[in-house]
Amino acid sequence: MTCVSIVMASYNNEVHIEATINSILNQCFKDFELIIIDDGSSDNTINIIQTFNDVRIHLVQQTNMGLTKALIKGCTLAKGEFIARHDADDISFNHRLLKQVKVLQDKPNTSLVSTATRFVSPLNEELYVVNHSKNSPQNFSQKTASKRLVGPPHHGSVMFRTEQYKKVGGYRQQFKVAQDLDLWSRLLELGDHISLNSVEYQATLEENSISALNRNEQLEMERFIIECIEQRKHCGNDKAVIEKLEQRKLGHSLENGSIEDLHSDYNYFIASNLLKKDPKASLKYFQRSIKTKRIQIKAYAKFLLALIKSMTQTNQ
Repeated sequence: MTCVSIVMASYNNEVHIEATINSILNQCFKDFELIIIDDGSSDNTINIIQTFNDVRIHLVQQTNMGLTKALIKGCTLAKGEFIARHDADDISFNHRLLKQVKVLQDKPNTSLVSTATRFVSPLNEELYVVNHSKNSPQNFSQKTASKRLVGPPHHGSVMFRTEQYKKVGGYRQQFKVAQDLDLWSRLLELGDHISLNSVEYQATLEENSISALNRNEQLEMERFIIECIEQRKHCGNDKAVIEKLEQRKLGHSLENGSIEDLHSDYNYFIASNLLKKDPKASLKYFQRSIKTKRIQIKAYAKFLLALIKSMTQTNQ
């Protein structure tokens, strides 16, 4: 039996997919299969994947159906004892699988293992690192009181038990912009979450990601997930909440604001994270933010600050 099934969904990832696959094939832990569900890519992604000659890679092509349905298909095909998630534009460092497998094998009461994650811009500029303490499952539950959930550092950094994934019902298509938080909330009812403090995963913050374009919708889904958690506690199931969710027609991501505003906010966020480390690099992102949404005083102010800092560094 294969030990780990790595499940990845790809869609027009020609820029990053080669480095992503190489980071997986270069793992010091070798007993895995890599299931790639290509969700209707129209660029060169498929051709790049097919250049790899490794029997552990299983490529499945489908018409574009969205991330959640692609993950459901990939996890259905998984033959491993454990499932590891991976995004198609991210990087796993060499010891990631080894460390996570060891935790799940040594600690039978653990359902979910994640790792600290380094977040970078599309140009590979380091933005920040997120890690959680070993008390993450308690934190996850306690946050329901404030109507917010805190999951693992990144969806792609997790590994969990295939048997438990199936037992809780896997990813659910009703939570298409928050399928990860919904799954974690159910897995953590079976066991603990351990988040490794070492950085074993690198995630790229893309401009067209679900998080960038659907933030308000994600927050709304969190409220439904919290309601599901409470419903399971009191009734043993959350069918009533799921029915309510299915009856409600969620709007397109444009409900979160215009596309222009969302892209402006994304560039402002990247620039603000770069400002302290690399003010010169932040300038281009502030410029993009201002160009997309001109009435934004805070972006102008920070652009001037970045300009002054970069000029000061140049003169030193």
